[in-house]
Amino acid sequence: MSRYIDADALLKAVERYFTGALTASEREKILADAPSIDIVRCKECIHCADDWNGNQPMFTCELGRCGESVQPNDFCSYGERREP
Repeated sequence: MSRYIDADALLKAVERYFTGALTASEREKILADAPSIDIVRCKECIHCADDWNGNQPMFTCELGRCGESVQPNDFCSYGERREP
């Protein structure tokens, strides 16, 4: 199972437990090497179409797994980022 990690909190924990034992560049390398997951928001996804309704942005998901209408900052495990 994947876990989301707060990179800033990880760096603080590394600094708290290893201050003096590791150099600053070693601590930074630990943080840089920590695995992370890329979350694709609906507004960035190739499966969503922007259906502006005049008041607020709304998106329609062609996959339909989350229902037809989704919010711009929603996300799901099927998201695929659009090319800029």
